[in-house]
Amino acid sequence: MHRSTTPDPVRPIAGSPDSDPGSDPGPVRFDLVVVGAGVAGLAAALTATAANARTLVVDAHGVGGRARTADHEGWLLNVGPHALYRRAAFDALLDHHGIAVTGGAPATAELRLVRDGVAHRQALTPVGIARTRLLTPRERVRLAAFFARLSRIDPANLTGRTVHDWLAPLPARVRQFVEMLVRVGTYTDAPELLDAGAAAAQLQLATGPGIRYVDGGWGSIVRSMVDAVERACGEVRTGTAIRSISTAPHGVVVTTVDGEQVEAGAVVIAAGGPEVAERLASAPVGGADRLGAPVTASVLDLCLRRPVPRLAFGLDEPHYLSSHAPSAAV
Repeated sequence: MHRSTTPDPVRPIAGSPDSDPGSDPGPVRFDLVVVGAGVAGLAAALTATAANARTLVVDAHGVGGRARTADHEGWLLNVGPHALYRRAAFDALLDHHGIAVTGGAPATAELRLVRDGVAHRQALTPVGIARTRLLTPRERVRLAAFFARLSRIDPANLTGRTVHDWLAPLPARVRQFVEMLVRVGTYTDAPELLDAGAAAAQLQLATGPGIRYVDGGWGSIVRSMVDAVERACGEVRTGTAIRSISTAPHGVVVTTVDGEQVEAGAVVIAAGGPEVAERLASAPVGGADRLGAPVTASVLDLCLRRPVPRLAFGLDEPHYLSSHAPSAAV
């Protein structure tokens, strides 16, 4: 939070508390303004409203961001593949705020692994791995031993090392199996760059509590989060783009592109990357230079009337196929 002694005069956002034009707007309109109504912004708003902070969430577009879900003639499509990791941070936050999520897990017993363009049936279970024909008996033992150790690893001890360095002692085809799971679990195909501690933590979630495909798509989670914010002391406004954020004696002044202003005790910018925050606040973002390159992916969503194999992972190429229905009602 920034402070200054020369604030701009405040013209409150229409509809905000005490926005009567004939009244003195006062020094603070909201305790917190959140810029961005994706899950990060809504998570911040949930946390704030749970502490009885008057909160305004604004977004230039609609709610959800990359967690939105589109209805295409009855098929519900997320923005790319989305899975909720059980017992991970987001799952714990939803549970803490009483937001129930239903859905189902993918059937790993029906998995296909693709190597050299050929799909092989494979179950990712201890018995399935012990019998796989994609590895030699000695390689199967090494892979089983890796998974046996994985649950006991402290990811903090791997922080600062790369995935490539961590997995280097494994035989090539065993390493290929593990790297495939790392790709799917972290959505990242960069073993020379990805932190091994982060990868290990995500692998522990994927192979332990597992994942859930969400009934109604992730848009159902977004709607529940918005409802929870608004039931408390929060307000969510869409179609509201922000031009700038400046300091004030008691916090900040947030100005929209239409020139409307609101004062708040603090602001959370949960839209775009560091460059967006720097542009809005006219100030550098600490630690931005330590962030890695953004993750990009090519995604094709298909609406099919006939069933397909539930899961197919590429062993030697960074691709995978996942059928979210009928595991989830989408």
